[in-house]
Amino acid sequence: MRLRPGLIPALTEDVLFKLKSAGVINMLTFMERDPEDMAQETGISYKDLQSIRQLIFAQHAAIPMTGTEMLDKAAKSTVIISTGNSNLDLLLGGGLMNGEVVEICGVEGVGKTTFCAYLAIHSVLKLGFHVLYVDSATNVSFRRIGPIIEKIAGEDEDLEEPLARLKVVQPCDHLSLLQTLHNYFHPVQSEEGKQRNDSKKDEKCKLIILDSVYAYFSNLHSNSTQELAYLNQLACSLKQLAVEQELAVIVVNRAIKSEEEEEKLNQGSFFTLKPALGNYWAHVPNTRLFMEKTRVKQSLSVPGPSDTADTTSSTFNFKVTVWKSSRLKIDEASVKIF
Repeated sequence: MRLRPGLIPALTEDVLFKLKSAGVINMLTFMERDPEDMAQETGISYKDLQSIRQLIFAQHAAIPMTGTEMLDKAAKSTVIISTGNSNLDLLLGGGLMNGEVVEICGVEGVGKTTFCAYLAIHSVLKLGFHVLYVDSATNVSFRRIGPIIEKIAGEDEDLEEPLARLKVVQPCDHLSLLQTLHNYFHPVQSEEGKQRNDSKKDEKCKLIILDSVYAYFSNLHSNSTQELAYLNQLACSLKQLAVEQELAVIVVNRAIKSEEEEEKLNQGSFFTLKPALGNYWAHVPNTRLFMEKTRVKQSLSVPGPSDTADTTSSTFNFKVTVWKSSRLKIDEASVKIF
């Protein structure tokens, strides 16, 4: 912060001029300089400089906090969101944690959207949370979520109020996506709308599901500087929302083969998968999970895209592997839904 008149009573125009002549124009420089050296260089009395230092420290320094206080504050603000599956919760150290971005990777058609829909319905019906679901490919229809609701909800359960906590949005491009996130958490409201919002202060969103980030940036490898800038802006926005709003963020990404791996596949060699978006996105998720299908028993046959077929299955079995994490050990778990 720059030193300016009125910031502190002792910072008069004359004092600021003398400090500026000595190269002291902001608080950081002022606090780093030795008061005796500044007094000799500027002609300002040592007593006045010490007085200014004390006022700056009192008004702008961070509040001291012990390690115990920091731990207690973190424990009180931490919310762990159960996924509804004990094996997956165990793999995640109890469940999804607020303040973190978790990425779900998998090949096309493995069931990432089905799992995200299950997680959203479980969160609103069983946990009572508000969920923002960003549906990039307009896949979230009643045909997809209907069977999930039937499996999770009780027979006599009133669904109108719980399902109202699920907000599904379908931004058409990355610009609309950024605007949607901003408007959801920072709405421009009339006085009537503001009063209505104030009456629902406790109804905070606890989970954002972005399905999928790859859909908005699939042309990133065309070396578009502007598109890369938007990707970085999205990364910053998601991390900031996770921390400031104390919520968990789920992003869906596609697992792909590189050109070298395609060559191996053509030669009949073993190949590996990697997350799409490459190094541009690698730093964003706190935890990256890889999902692969193991076995699915079909009970109904409903036509539709391959990634939606699992919605109607009696069991949805898959293996989840921790590819990377800032707090979890590298491990895997077998997960069954329904």
